[in-house]
Amino acid sequence: MQPTRFISKGSQSLFSLIHDCKSIKQLKQIHAQIIATANPPDPTFFISRLLFACATTGGAAGTLSYASAIFQQIHDPTLFVYNCIIRIHSIDPRTSNKCLSLYKRMLRCGIRPDRLTFPFLLKGCVRSADLVAGRGLHCHVLKLGFHPDVYVQNVVIGVYAGTMNGKKNVITWNSIITGFVQGGRPKEALEIFHEMQNIASGGVSPDGITLATVLSACATLGALDQGKWVHRYLRRRGLEFDVVIGTALVDMYGKCGCVDQATEAFQEIMPKKDVLAWTAMINVFSDHGLAGEAIELFKEMVMCGIKPNPVTFVPVLSACAHAGLVQQGWEFFNLMRSDQFCNNIAPQAEHYACMVDLLARAGLFQAATDLIRDMEVEPDVYVWGALLGGCRMHGNVGLGEKVALHLINLEPHNHVFYVALADIYGKACRFVDGKRVRALMVERGIKKTFPGCSMIEIDGTVYEFSVQGSSQVVMSDIEDILDAVSFQMKSDSIDALLENGS
Repeated sequence: MQPTRFISKGSQSLFSLIHDCKSIKQLKQIHAQIIATANPPDPTFFISRLLFACATTGGAAGTLSYASAIFQQIHDPTLFVYNCIIRIHSIDPRTSNKCLSLYKRMLRCGIRPDRLTFPFLLKGCVRSADLVAGRGLHCHVLKLGFHPDVYVQNVVIGVYAGTMNGKKNVITWNSIITGFVQGGRPKEALEIFHEMQNIASGGVSPDGITLATVLSACATLGALDQGKWVHRYLRRRGLEFDVVIGTALVDMYGKCGCVDQATEAFQEIMPKKDVLAWTAMINVFSDHGLAGEAIELFKEMVMCGIKPNPVTFVPVLSACAHAGLVQQGWEFFNLMRSDQFCNNIAPQAEHYACMVDLLARAGLFQAATDLIRDMEVEPDVYVWGALLGGCRMHGNVGLGEKVALHLINLEPHNHVFYVALADIYGKACRFVDGKRVRALMVERGIKKTFPGCSMIEIDGTVYEFSVQGSSQVVMSDIEDILDAVSFQMKSDSIDALLENGS
């Protein structure tokens, strides 16, 4: 992004003219004015703005040649300048392969790309149908840590989908399916998998990586029927039931609410379960409130000589928190630093959040605040949020108020903390304060960004609906059924009252 800078009054009109340009002809006129000016105000800045204006004209005639001429005039191009010229070249299929050479030149100059660099680089790969370059850039995205960016994720998916015009092999299919799953689009991942299955007669069959990724999508969606189909497919084809697929099955069954099937899948993992498999099964028990089973499985894992990793302790501590096992929670928390069992694991924020949750749920607020004070890492919103949850549960207004205000300062646009504080005030009959918090939310425009939603699988198809309705489900049918259920419940209640009255 171009650095923000002070623009004098004499330069404001020039800046506004560049911003309001609608054609290359107008840009050239302004460029001529800058050149003709005896003492142009920061010419490099305004030349770079001209280049940005070229990038936003949408590929008008003459844009590319003019932008290239401007670029040649800039002696030390900045990241902003490189992003602009890459964007311009990515628009035209005839020069989209130029994007990669510009990117290499930028790297040689010691300029590190940002999240705005890759979308246009990757789009250039799509327009030039260069899957090899797209894969290389995908590696750079992962290496530099830009993969969590949603826009970058979507363009990466587009690269794999848009460059597969020829015969597709299993690696290409896996790349697309994995891209959708990692990009938070599991439904599309399953659709691509079904498309792969429909043309499987052409010689492409899913492998272990395909099935493990599909199971991950099923787990996210709660698509139990499709997950079971994958399990049957594994057995029917005699594919190796390795630890990766076994762990994916355990996770899928657990997230679909099938603890028994998850346990069976866990037992099937051969020849040797690794720490990830054990952790997945412990997590299933923890998520379903089976604290005793989670703890016993953890102990069994240690007895088998498998050392837990930092992730393993999260479901164990969470299980203790939800079961109110304070003493055992402390024992596991202290066990993390054991050289004999755990390679001296340093607790991270998520471990502290579990412990604070455990103590706060038990009403041990002094111990919880002491733990936060002595943390070896900076407490994040999850740690403070766990303490706030305990205050809300036990009606600790004084501490809850302080924690909620601190969280609001940390994340002023997060509606959860305002609602929690208003609820604490409401339970304490401090209705004026609760009303003040609600008014503050309105004043700041704070509202729930993403409405809660539910998903249900019917005949292998996952349907999603929320308070805002659904494009897939006939909401009127659901409302009719709910009205019928409500009427029946009211009728039963009236009958019961009449019977008791008589």
